[in-house]
Amino acid sequence: MISTTIRMLRLLTGTTAALIVLAAPLAGQSVQVPSRITQPIDENVRIALHGYVPPEANAANDRGAAPDSMPLEHMHLLLQRSASKQAALSQLLAAQITLGSASYHKWLTPAQFGAQFGPSDQDIEMVESWLSSHGFEVAGIKPGKQVIEFDGNVAELRDAFHTQIHRYEVNGSVHYSAASNPQIPSALAPVVAGFVSLNDFQPKSYAQVMGKATYNPKTGTAQPSWTYGNGQTTPYYIVSPADFAVQYDLEPLYNASTNGTGETIAIINDSNINIDLVNQFRTLFSLPANPPTVIVDGNDPGIDGINNPDGPNYDSIEAYLDVETSGAIAPDAKIDLVIGGDTATENGLVLALEDAVYSDIAPIMSISFGECEAFLGAGNEFLDDLMEQAAAEGITVMVSAGDNGSAGCDDDDTQEFATQGLAVSGFASTPWDVAVGGTDFFYSDYASGGKTTIPTYWNTSPTQQPATSLLTPIPEQPWNDSQYGLNILNQNGPG
Repeated sequence: MISTTIRMLRLLTGTTAALIVLAAPLAGQSVQVPSRITQPIDENVRIALHGYVPPEANAANDRGAAPDSMPLEHMHLLLQRSASKQAALSQLLAAQITLGSASYHKWLTPAQFGAQFGPSDQDIEMVESWLSSHGFEVAGIKPGKQVIEFDGNVAELRDAFHTQIHRYEVNGSVHYSAASNPQIPSALAPVVAGFVSLNDFQPKSYAQVMGKATYNPKTGTAQPSWTYGNGQTTPYYIVSPADFAVQYDLEPLYNASTNGTGETIAIINDSNINIDLVNQFRTLFSLPANPPTVIVDGNDPGIDGINNPDGPNYDSIEAYLDVETSGAIAPDAKIDLVIGGDTATENGLVLALEDAVYSDIAPIMSISFGECEAFLGAGNEFLDDLMEQAAAEGITVMVSAGDNGSAGCDDDDTQEFATQGLAVSGFASTPWDVAVGGTDFFYSDYASGGKTTIPTYWNTSPTQQPATSLLTPIPEQPWNDSQYGLNILNQNGPG
């Protein structure tokens, strides 16, 4: 929980402002794009693409082929840049962070990005025509010219790409995925990189739920509905926006009218929310009325993803946390919750992430989800390309590093010890985003439950309404709830 709230805080305080990677078009530039599809498309001469069968799509979980008529909506074909265009993009990105450059701190619109670094219109038309010839309904190229969107069904995908969608059951949940890597005609290979995704396995939310609590306005106390440890120690968490202001010295910024005015923050999620609950949160903590805007890409997943074809994802807790916390710390900023519903071949979170970049929704984005690089496979190439376009548009992308640190392929919800070796989240590891790790409070007498130091940091007297409980900033340490953490409370016994 604190890991998530602290990374949201950093969106606002400006500590990462210097890390923004920006780009701009060269003045008066006219781009003549040569075509790279130069051979006739021969369906019998093909190459295989790799990285599209996730670990969960294995024989033990396989429940057979999906019906031929099953619709496959919002499929995204990823296009690739030529080596010369990639070199030009790298040069331009470097120029935008070079003080004195004519392009310093200027950035591209999605249309400008596509014009300068996308494939030729002729190549795009040839790929779209080939898709149409196999029965797909082509929606067209996305802004930035990195992705073509199209709809079809299982039979059409098999005919065009020589791969079959299967149904898989994992931990009681039904999922769909390609059972083998797809193939494309060799003639398309100079332009077509592959798919954004061919499965609906979900990235993991990095919110850590301690349990629910109830607030009693008569006594001014919050009562947790869970127990922790031996009950001898009272846990203290930052619960008030005013406490955040004390911990991170935000009051001088607020006094100088640095409160988010004129800024927009995009929260990326795959669950909708009840905006009335956000409004109640803001009222409870005396924040100005400023409800978030919900932007839906494709189908509305509903709260906790209840509208998704394979059932709920329970991700609203992350959506509420990020929307409420970012809006509490930047009370006058515009908060956009960008969401998408799952399809059989792509997770709603990824659809929302694409929409935020391709539509240039906000200059700041927050993603509190992740997935092991090895499990993402070809998805790593897509994320790198997408984040690079975001950088060229001047978007600061903040991504949770996750609570399992360098054990990124281990499940920190079920495993106490790392078993999968060194690994990180593919969402956080691109060069174009800011991976944010969590911190925890450090009390020098943590071994005794902080009995001496806690009263020097916290006002332990209850109040009738939420107020400032933090007396002075508390030293922090890296988030580490393993047996090696110097924490008063953790999930694996005393520090």
